[in-house]
Formats: sequence, structure tokens, C-alpha cells
Amino acid sequence: MFKSKKFVFSLVVMIIALMTVAAGAAEIPDSWSNPDTAAEAGITEFNQSPVLDQRVENGELPPVEERLPVPEDLQVIEPVEEVGQYGGKVVSTAIGPSTESDGTVMRPWMFQLDKTMANAVPDIAKSFELTNEAKTLTIHLREGLKWSDGHPFTTEDIIFWWEDVAMNEEVNHWTQWNWKMDGVAPEFTAIDDYTLKVEFPRSNPTIVDTTLTWWRSQQSFFFSPKHYLKQFHADYNPEVKETAEEEGFGNWVQYFTNKMEVGPVQTNTELPTMGAWVLEDINSSRKLFVRNPYYYKVDSEGNQLPYVDEWEITIKSDAEVAKVDALQGNVDFAARILSPSEFPMYKQNEEVGNYTTYAYNNPVQAQIGLTFNVNHPEEAKREVYSNKKFRQAMSVALNRNEINEFAYRGLAEPAQATAKPGAPYFKEEWLDHYAQYDTELAKELLNEIGLDEKDGEGFRVLPNGETLIIDLEIPAPGSVGGTAQLGQVAELVKAYWEAVGVKVNLKTLSRELYQQRADAGEHDIGVWPVNVTRDINAFGFDSDGTRYATKWAQWDTWRMWDETGREGEEPPKGMEPPEHAKEQLRRIHEYSSAPSQEAMNKMLGDIWQYYMDQTYVIGTVARPMAPAIVADTLHNVPETAPYSNATGAWQITKPEQWFTTK
Repeated sequence: MFKSKKFVFSLVVMIIALMTVAAGAAEIPDSWSNPDTAAEAGITEFNQSPVLDQRVENGELPPVEERLPVPEDLQVIEPVEEVGQYGGKVVSTAIGPSTESDGTVMRPWMFQLDKTMANAVPDIAKSFELTNEAKTLTIHLREGLKWSDGHPFTTEDIIFWWEDVAMNEEVNHWTQWNWKMDGVAPEFTAIDDYTLKVEFPRSNPTIVDTTLTWWRSQQSFFFSPKHYLKQFHADYNPEVKETAEEEGFGNWVQYFTNKMEVGPVQTNTELPTMGAWVLEDINSSRKLFVRNPYYYKVDSEGNQLPYVDEWEITIKSDAEVAKVDALQGNVDFAARILSPSEFPMYKQNEEVGNYTTYAYNNPVQAQIGLTFNVNHPEEAKREVYSNKKFRQAMSVALNRNEINEFAYRGLAEPAQATAKPGAPYFKEEWLDHYAQYDTELAKELLNEIGLDEKDGEGFRVLPNGETLIIDLEIPAPGSVGGTAQLGQVAELVKAYWEAVGVKVNLKTLSRELYQQRADAGEHDIGVWPVNVTRDINAFGFDSDGTRYATKWAQWDTWRMWDETGREGEEPPKGMEPPEHAKEQLRRIHEYSSAPSQEAMNKMLGDIWQYYMDQTYVIGTVARPMAPAIVADTLHNVPETAPYSNATGAWQITKPEQWFTTK
């Protein structure tokens, strides 16, 4: 089925050798964890890309020093290797219209993670503090920030997002629930243009870790350009309802949301952004981004970033087509579409493709997590999927060692999906919890729950007499971070489960269709990377991609709405969960306001123990090597780095300081 163990051993030796060499190679600078300002670095003169010179001369743009934040707040980024040169275009590739993951780079962050993935580093923000027993969060913005169209960026843009997007009764954006505690919304107040205060109903010491360093602090999820978007908002422009209909949208909210989205799903070329590049052109085969003349960072010599003038994302039909493009040297970098099992091929092809292959590390806790939909619309399947013995049977039916060797060439860790190893509440035994390969135990558990009868083909039947068929629907391999080898893993999973008598119908869907079905709760099983680097949300009942108990999460939202005055539009009532799940929801709501770190760790341990006992999330392998290929003409790309959804894909390598010599 797979290459010999000798081959695997040789490959592992090669990777270790490469990583040993890389120990002295270009790394993410320590200074990125606490960048100097221009004033601190003594930088008093600033430069810009030559492509902007004519626009300044014509009066179309102000001089560069007027486009940047004040020196006391202007962030200085030390290049990975050297001060770069301006100009050129970088080309990358993506699967489908959402253009993950390269499009993620275009989405600016209020805060980012440092290279240890353990600390929050202010980015658009200048600083923050938690006071008043962690009930008050104060965020300070950099003075002089500007949107890509030159309009000032202030706390007004955060207040607009909160009041007119997240909390608006018609928009009712789901992001509000990232901030509510027990259904009670915090109070956002703009102290001045550069100071935001957020008052929580009770202590919230984890707000930075769980919210501000994740995608939840990005544009559209924490701030939006009020000066531009208000023309599409009914509270500011009542005529937009008519315009939305004329433009083919069902209502003004759909129209507004289409205009607001930035990053992977962005289609609006007029939307101002705080990112390093601005969407200029889009069609079915590519997205073209051009430099943002108002970007808010400089390098160590005062050169305004980014170095690269243009970024083109070519859109491919599937991962294999995109991979061929990369191996032929038609793109400047790639990672999401690459598989560890093909690492030798990438290395062998370097001279032909004019690129270098790096071995990044993916800190994900389950490279592919499997989550049965316990709220399934069909009662017969719902009863089976809700039985933890069924989930445990499906877990021990998996041969994780074989998955690791066949799909990852031994470059990952066979393990159950768990909390992050090293966390103060982590238990070593969780890694092996129902993670052993034991087909006899799997069969025994299935028999115990009443799936002991079989049809004419030898497959198990439901109590109603129908054959149990798991619809294993997967997003297109490579369309989600770290899933280039998903097709291989899915074929193995199908074989393992059918070996214990459970029939599997394997289907590949577009990422968009997969998410639509998962969001609607129509799927049998979620198939998605599980990254718990920063918080417990990846295991949540309604976690992105897995969606294994969406209706329980809806019930919890409805309950909080009901108990807090029934303000705003009534949310979906969902499905009332069993008592054990209600207790888990209570723990999740309360842990962040524990009276001490020790008490919080105790509650987190209880939360994780529940997840392990229930086996809602079935892991396969964890922490795999993540291959990345980088064109020989692309510079300042770190040779070692963490790479996952939690890092914003390439975001952690700061592409604004990359430069090209092609």
C-alpha cells in the first residue's frame, strides 16, 4: 500500500538533516515580537516605491511621510535577511474562488502572533492593557493610520463594526458572539480617535488569547471602513434597499456584506483596506492586488513597505493542477497545496522549478479531524452518531500509524485530537485515548449499541432495518490549510470503517459547498483541520468546518437571548442538548472569569476531559511537517516557521518584507 519502512526511515533522516542545517538559516527575527517605532530606531527620513513617485508629483498622493503614522507610532520591521528592493510581482495559486490561503495575507490584523505562537503582538494596534480585574480592555491605536484610500483609520471604524455590523438587528453578524459573555454584550466606547475601551460584564482574562490574536481581530471581524461602507447600510442610506434589489441581491444586508468582505472571499475592488496590498482586478482565473500607498510599516532604513508592487493569485480548479503549476516554477511560493508525502519529489525538482523547498512545522492538534454530526436531521443516524461508543468505535478502527506512513511519510505524530501538549491542564494519556488500532474492540462497541445486524453485503444496518451509510463528504484537497493529502487519508478512513462493517460513501465537494452543508447541519461528518493553538474553540459544538453540534450551539445562543431580555431578532432555537452538554456549555461560559489562574486551569482541564470522554473530535495525526516551496528569486522568506491556519498561513512570515529579483 505504501513505500517500504526503509524508504520512510531514509526520508525522515533527510528531513532531520535539512532541519538541522536550517537551524542556522534565515529565521523570523526576535525583534518582530516587540518591534521598534521609527522614533525609537532614530529613523527620520522615509522612502517609497518608485511606482508612487509620479502620483506624488501629480498631487494624487501626499508625500510618503504624510501617509505614514507619526514616528512615535510607526512600526519598524527588521527584514529577515536584508533590506529589500522595490518592485516586481509575486505570483501564487489558490483552489477555487475563496483563494485561501494567500488571500488571508490580504486581510489585516489588529494583533498577530509571535513566532512562538504564545504571545500577542500589536500590529494595527499600538498596545493594549487589561485592567479592573480583567473586566476592562483598552486598545491604543497608532496615530496617523490611514485606510488604503487615504481616509484616517480611527476607533470610529471599530465602533461602526460593533454597533452597525455585529450588533445591528438586521445584519446580526455572528462575530458578536466572540465578545458576549453569558449572552451579555460588552460596552464598546471610543475614548478618542486612538483609544478604545471595552467593558465586559465580568472578568475576561483570556480575551486577548482567544479573540485578539486569532482571525477574530482581522478586518471585517473587528473593524471596517465606516466612511466607505455606510453608503451600503440602511441605517445611513435608506435608498440602499432599492439599490440592493437592482443589483440582484435578496436584501440590503446581503448587498452590504458583499461590499464589506475582505481577503479570501473579497470581490469588491473599491473596498478600502489596511492590508499591504489592495484588490485591483478580479476574474474567474485570477485576483490581482497592488501595493497600498498608505501602508503603516517601514523597514529598518525607513523604506515604506511592502517591497513588492503587485501580487497575483491564480485560481485553479484543484490541488493537482495548482501543484503542477508550482513545480514548473510558475508561482513564487506554495504550501497549502503541498503534501509531506511528496517532499522528496519537491526536493528533486528544485533545479527544474527554480525554487527551494523548506520544511515548516504545522502546530495543528489534528491535521484532519473527523466529527460526526450529533444533530443529524435523520433521527436514525442522529441516535447512532450521538452515542459516544459509536464514535469511540470509529476512532479505534483507524490505523493512525499507517495513515502517518502512507499519507505523511512518517513526518507527523499519530495521535488523538487533544489540547495542546505542554498546556498546564494537558494530560499525556489523552494522546492515546481511543487512539489504538483495535478492530476487535471497534466491532465489539458497534455490537453493544445495537449495530450487530448486517445486510446482504456484510454492512451493518440501523435499528430501522436500513443499511448505515456514512456520507464522508470532504472539501477539495488543498482548499483548506494542510489538506493536500486529504484524499489519501479519506480513502484510508473509508477502508478502515468498512473493514469493521460500516459502509462509507466518499464524496469530494468544493470548499464552498462543503461549508454550506456543514453550516446547515446537513452533513454526516465534519472533516477539517483542528487547531487549538490558542483556545478551546476548535473543539466547540459549532466550530468552523466541523460543525458537529450546530443546533446545540444555536440553542445556547437562543437561551442567552431569552434570559437576557429578548433584545433584537430572535435567533434560531436549535435543539436542546442533553444535560452533560449543557454542563459543558456552562463551563465554557464561566472558565474565563475564574478567580485565579489555578482555578481557570482546573476548569480548562474539566472542559478538555469532557471532550476526550465524549470523543466528539476524532484525530488522525498531529503536528506534521509542512513543506513549502519558495522561488529562488523570492527573498526574505524565513526558512523555518510555523505554518497553519492559526498563523494566518504565510502571515506570520510578514510577506510585506519579502522582495523579488525576477
